[in-house]
Amino acid sequence: MARPRLFTIAPHAPFLATLVARIGDGTLPRPEPSPFGLADLTILVPTRRARTALADAFLATGGPALYLPDIRALGDTDTAELPFLPPYDAGPLPLPVGLNERRLTLARLVAHWIDAEQGTAFNASGFASPPSPGEILALADALGSLIDACHTEGVPISAFRTLATEKDLSEHWQRSLTFLDIALAAWPAHLAENGKADMAQIRDLLLDRLTAAVPHLFGTRPVIAAGSTGSVPATARLLAAIARLPNGALVLPGLDPGLDAETHALLLDTRGTPHGAPQYGLARLLERLGAVFGEVTELASAGSSRTFAVRKALALAEETGTWPETRTALAESGAFDNIAIAAARNEDEEARAVAMAAREAAEGKGKSVRHHYPGSHARPSHWRRVAALRHQRR
Repeated sequence: MARPRLFTIAPHAPFLATLVARIGDGTLPRPEPSPFGLADLTILVPTRRARTALADAFLATGGPALYLPDIRALGDTDTAELPFLPPYDAGPLPLPVGLNERRLTLARLVAHWIDAEQGTAFNASGFASPPSPGEILALADALGSLIDACHTEGVPISAFRTLATEKDLSEHWQRSLTFLDIALAAWPAHLAENGKADMAQIRDLLLDRLTAAVPHLFGTRPVIAAGSTGSVPATARLLAAIARLPNGALVLPGLDPGLDAETHALLLDTRGTPHGAPQYGLARLLERLGAVFGEVTELASAGSSRTFAVRKALALAEETGTWPETRTALAESGAFDNIAIAAARNEDEEARAVAMAAREAAEGKGKSVRHHYPGSHARPSHWRRVAALRHQRR
């Protein structure tokens, strides 16, 4: 089996502009020069928004009669084409169940479960008072999230039955397992009766069908998958198939190619707590590809001192013993030159500071501005954005 062709773009480099530049200079797969330009190149990106942004990045390079590559979002394929894609004996996809239908059906099943548990040894299902319709809908939503998470991770929901035997569980957890029977048995029975499937399950079926079709669809044509971390197992299988094509490549975002085999092993050791590490998802993807960090080629320019600082700050706990040496190296690298720190007393003050900095940069210097909310991948709260907008309008 061919070794996967793996690349990465460091955080200090603009991802899409660097991707376009490396295609242009031939570092990444590209078609032979022809009057049709890059039309024979296929690029898969994670989202439709990324697809539009990549097209703009190609157009920004200029050039006469520019033909864009075939840019697609992962899994964004017209289902009407599926019967004509190899393998031809895969059969039709099941009908998707709507989110509202699932929510209301699960809510009805939850209500029936509560009624059935009333007056049993479980003390009225564990509720201090009969749950309101809103609480029942919240429980239905929690079950729906659990079902989707199981599909996404490729774990059968029946696996919950094997976690422990009932005799090993407290009464509270035994009651929880009876509640999970709604997702374990009642909901699958409803889907089978109606010939439908969850949308997350259909997404995985679609991705697996595309994975099986990749060698037949592309052959020796150049194909690049860029920007995805393969956190969904079905997506990881598709990325692996593309990376192993004769003229395929996988471009990962922000992977640190300097990590050694020992750090890779620590990232995969579930006995620790590596799940919050920035490189954890990429380490899992490399494991699925049968590759190591050293096999990944960096496409960005020479290393940035700030990228080095960020990677050291977010390193695994096992590496904190080297921080005295790292501090000296950072002080000499100039990683924090031209960085100002604003210590806000509260979130409202933080929002105002961000708004003032954004307005100064956008109006005075003509720059774009991005605000990263520290300590979380979540966006700032709605009210914080509103506070910033109000301050900008003053």
